[in-house]
Amino acid sequence: MVHLGHHQDFAIRRLYPADQNEICDHFRRLDAEARRARFWWTVSDERLTT
Repeated sequence: MVHLGHHQDFAIRRLYPADQNEICDHFRRLDAEARRARFWWTVSDERLTT
């Protein structure tokens, strides 16, 4: 893992194609309000995977 930055509570690292499934799973677990806050729009499960 290559860390590009660090904060006391989290690390920032480069994302790779191998991370895609985990990222999509994380986004799917977000409720509607959290998705709007992250993406500034309503986002369906289907849209998260395309």
